Amino acid sequence: MLSIGSIKKQLIYHLSVLFAVGVLSCSKSDQPAPTSVTLLTYQNNNADTDNWIYVTDEDGKILDTKQFANGQKVILESTNKLPTQKINVTIFSYKILPTGGESFSFNTYLAVAVNDSWLSGTDKAFIYPKSSVIKSSSLQITNYTNATGSVVDYSVSTYKGGISYSGSQTSNTLSLTFDPSDAPTFYVRAFKNNQPVFKEFANPSNINSFTANFTTEFQSTGHTLDIPTYAGAHHYQGYISAFRKNENNITYGGGADPSFSGGYIQGLKIYSPAPYKLGYNDGFDFYYTEILTYFNSANMIYSKFGQPPTTIPIINYSSTVTDKSLFKFAFTVSDSYEYRLSTWQFITPTYPQGTYWYVYSPMEGKHNIANIPTEITGKYPGIAVGSLKYTNTTFYRTYDGFKYDDFIGGRMRPNSGKKLYSREYQSVVLSN
Repeated sequence: MLSIGSIKKQLIYHLSVLFAVGVLSCSKSDQPAPTSVTLLTYQNNNADTDNWIYVTDEDGKILDTKQFANGQKVILESTNKLPTQKINVTIFSYKILPTGGESFSFNTYLAVAVNDSWLSGTDKAFIYPKSSVIKSSSLQITNYTNATGSVVDYSVSTYKGGISYSGSQTSNTLSLTFDPSDAPTFYVRAFKNNQPVFKEFANPSNINSFTANFTTEFQSTGHTLDIPTYAGAHHYQGYISAFRKNENNITYGGGADPSFSGGYIQGLKIYSPAPYKLGYNDGFDFYYTEILTYFNSANMIYSKFGQPPTTIPIINYSSTVTDKSLFKFAFTVSDSYEYRLSTWQFITPTYPQGTYWYVYSPMEGKHNIANIPTEITGKYPGIAVGSLKYTNTTFYRTYDGFKYDDFIGGRMRPNSGKKLYSREYQSVVLSN
């Protein structure tokens, strides 16, 4: 027979076991289920043959992967705790080219805000308005030399329409031949005594041949812009487009801009003696200016939409890439910028396949690129990631307050009022 003391000990033991089991079961049931967080909502209305999107945290850990069809909205989610409130987004597209080859394309956007909503594939094609047709015609410009007697470069441009031509020079006569065109007027531009000059040929649809005297008939433009020179630059190139407001419903740059008509385009490869200049014709509401400076291993672009610039900022970027591989990419750069684009590509020698990877990032973005999800590599073992070669990095500095989020918004949030492009910026393309 058990003593009263033994019964007490056994009772205490069983009660403690029951209590422990109860505590454990209660603590398990009280733990909340993991909460799913929306990382990104995405829809593409102009998708390719096969399309995927995947999201990583800023450390490169894959959080979610989704396949999507044209026009399909997908939501990327995760229950993982994020180290920051920024994510990296990669959009993969596969398409069969008209030549029969294959293209594998990756676009990665670093440092994207969590729970953003993207819509792409809504761009509309730019169409010039049609006008009267220029017949096949010819133009002879006599006395075509500058003050020193050397040959000057020239360009032919149009207002509202395109034009195709060929040119040759014999002695001091420049001969141009025009194919049939829909341009109602065209301009010939060049330099005289190192100053931009032009001549307009209006209403040429019924004229078969033109003549002009370069010395007496070409006049100076309304105002000019000095192009800064850089040591080591081997040549410069300048473009100007002019626009009139609310004409022909053509929009430059998207967003909330009013519409502008397609304007004359001046394009000159500038080899004339410094100082280099561009010339603007008066009578237009807005201008687009683009100046390219070419070096042996780099080039630089200045771009502005609006009124003509009075001066162009001088910048001197230098960069050293310490690791050119996609997954361990590392570099140093000498100056600040708003955002950058780095590119890698590999095209097989016989060109049946090409693999391309583009990485967009703000200056503070962390270049942690994840391995491709197995859902994609399993389906496309021919993706040549291991053979990708670094091409270059473009650094963008803006002068109108345009930020990396504006760049994202202009491409992925069509109803946000964000513009597609900065209205004034410089970009430097460095390949080293």
